[in-house]
Amino acid sequence: MQSPLWDLCSVSVAGRAPAARLHDVTLAIPAGRTAVVGPSGAGKSTLLHLLVGFERPTGGVLGGEIPDRLFGARRADGAGRRPVSWSPSSWGLWPQFTVREHLEAVAPASPAVPIDEWLRRFDLLGAAGARPGRLSWGERSRLSVARALATEAEVVVLDEPLAHVDPRHAEQGWQAIRDGLVETGASLVFATHDAAAVLFHAERLIGLEAGRVAVWGVVDEVYHRPPSREIAELLGRTNWFEPGALSPWGAAGELSTAGAGPCVRPERVRIEEDPQGPCTVAASRFGGELTATDLVHLESGEQRTVLHRPARPLDPGRRAALKLLGAGLFAWTVSGCGPQAATKIDVGAVRTWLLPPAGRSLPAPRGVGPDGTGALLVLDTVGRVLKFSPDGELLTSWWMPEFEAGRPEGVCALPDGRIAVADTHYHRLVLFAADGTVDRMLGREGTSPGEFIYPVDVACTAEGDLLVCEYGGNDRVQQLRPDGEFVRMFGSFGTGPGQFQRPSGLVADDGRILVADAINNRVLAFLPNGDLVGPFAAPEMGAELGYPYDITRDEVGRLYVVEYSAGRITRFEADGRFAGTWGETGREANQLFTPWGLCWHGGALYVADTGNRRMVRIEL
Repeated sequence: MQSPLWDLCSVSVAGRAPAARLHDVTLAIPAGRTAVVGPSGAGKSTLLHLLVGFERPTGGVLGGEIPDRLFGARRADGAGRRPVSWSPSSWGLWPQFTVREHLEAVAPASPAVPIDEWLRRFDLLGAAGARPGRLSWGERSRLSVARALATEAEVVVLDEPLAHVDPRHAEQGWQAIRDGLVETGASLVFATHDAAAVLFHAERLIGLEAGRVAVWGVVDEVYHRPPSREIAELLGRTNWFEPGALSPWGAAGELSTAGAGPCVRPERVRIEEDPQGPCTVAASRFGGELTATDLVHLESGEQRTVLHRPARPLDPGRRAALKLLGAGLFAWTVSGCGPQAATKIDVGAVRTWLLPPAGRSLPAPRGVGPDGTGALLVLDTVGRVLKFSPDGELLTSWWMPEFEAGRPEGVCALPDGRIAVADTHYHRLVLFAADGTVDRMLGREGTSPGEFIYPVDVACTAEGDLLVCEYGGNDRVQQLRPDGEFVRMFGSFGTGPGQFQRPSGLVADDGRILVADAINNRVLAFLPNGDLVGPFAAPEMGAELGYPYDITRDEVGRLYVVEYSAGRITRFEADGRFAGTWGETGREANQLFTPWGLCWHGGALYVADTGNRRMVRIEL
């Protein structure tokens, strides 16, 4: 088993007497993505100072791979990859350097990602010649994070990353962080007060209270089963019911056996009008993603505010009952210990293979799809299109026309044998002939019909039309003829019905178009004309999805979703019924790490296991 990056044993950092900034901290931080959370003054920054060597413990032992590199004998050779880079909460910028010079000062001699690409990803190209004193706080924050990533260190440590950045640039910045970690194979440790950042971007978390470790574990486990209300609220707003306090608010008998713990997240709660309900609605306030409803229990007179979804206000004076997703029809819900967690897909042989190197780089797969002739198409993180046999034998490969600005993400084969690639960072589709020569390019940067911001996946209808999903504030799906003629588009940015936050994968499925809506953690179904059918799998239906990034179907119509943050594949029947999972987050056999792409081909699933830099073939 791989040694932890950091191994802390009874570590303390003294503060002003009698307090300690950290007290008796024992934990191991593995490779991957770890968030550090806690209220102000809990010790988050002090812990990060220890990890990067800015401070040393006053008690206990700090060991592990990274301290050995920083402070041990291996530090003297000066060779190899930098062990750790750091973006402090104060940014730590150099006043005499321009924005570009900050990155040039830390970048390796042969970077995996060019400096101009980092500047573009963090929207700093226009300020490349400016010094920190001329930058806004948001620009300084983005520069500090960009500099940390540009080092291409083994581990990136970020203290309150993007804390002063507007929402659009923050999402763009987190996308740049995610892409950079994949492209350089780096791990991430970050401290934050942003619950959404933890849920979207971390696998594990360390929760601190008053300098002590209050919780340490997998994000999903802590989110649904926190040890205290204080820890629960660090990961978002919640309802907290003491033992026995939940049942009286529901219809007779419905909540008594629902298996709920004290922490009941809003996505598990519905308040429905019920003439026989045990309570009445006093007031209801819509707050965007949530609704807060004040209930009065008729028998006891107790008043309580309940946070719930769907986010719609209720009429005051109505009789109502609280219902909890997780019982009956919703038994495979987000609790993590019910049938969804326990039901596994029966699989046969599982084999993996690595992509061929590109110079000194060992690329990772990013997109995958069948080519229509029995071969497999793979996109990688250096800008190549590769064609493999089903067993992983390389048949041929070619380069994208351009790849300095970024690498493509989605690929599909057309009925006429051509290959369509979503050239994400060049705002276009590239159509190749079967031999890899460029046939034509469709689209350009923009928000009008037939234009793209960041196209991330492409699929083909039975009639040969192209379906393209895109993000970047222009989150939608467009349908085009193979010659580029615009047909229609549907969807927009948001969390409401038919809206998307990073639609990342799609499939045309027997009279439906199914779209993996990544940040909203759901799959939406549309008719071929773009009309919304409704959610196919979503939190309000009890579906637990962790950043669904791609979707595919087999010959009998079952759907498979690959989950970027959950590190697994979830299978659904054609009607949306849950049918099992395979995999978990990790770097061992039968584990996936930030998987990006998925396709069904010849009786097997193929996964672009991006974080593990390998292709995975799963026989079913």
